[in-house]
Amino acid sequence: MGAGKKEHKSKESDNSLCKMIKNGLLQNSPQAYKDLIANGSYYCRKCGRVAVSEKNLCKAESL
Repeated sequence: MGAGKKEHKSKESDNSLCKMIKNGLLQNSPQAYKDLIANGSYYCRKCGRVAVSEKNLCKAESL
């Protein structure tokens, strides 16, 4: 059961801002990046980024 959660977590990390920025989101699509962070309700305890949706953060916590 724990392995299933870890596997699911790694899929979620594909949607993390860290991963998207490393893949060029900020340079290639700045408006898409702005849409993900504008009026953010969550922050990442790991990197400090802010996002609208907790699914876009590695270790999300409500603001």
